[in-house]
Amino acid sequence: MVRSSGATNFALRATPGHFDGAGSTISFSFYKPSGWPVRIAIAATVIKDRGAAANAANAQVAKIKWTQFATQLVLNTRSYS
Repeated sequence: MVRSSGATNFALRATPGHFDGAGSTISFSFYKPSGWPVRIAIAATVIKDRGAAANAANAQVAKIKWTQFATQLVLNTRSYS
């Protein structure tokens, strides 16, 4: 984990054989806007270009899956605070 500007961040890097290509990353940055609960910003860098249609389909599936992950992470984190 990396600590920066009071927020805890982490990133995952794809290994060889991953659909997005080895070296692709997804990063999570936690922040708390004044008056709001903790939020998570998610960003990805994809190394392997599989063409517009495959990239769009992959982005949709990834968004669903990583949103589920982030939601569960927030729910679990809140249960400890």
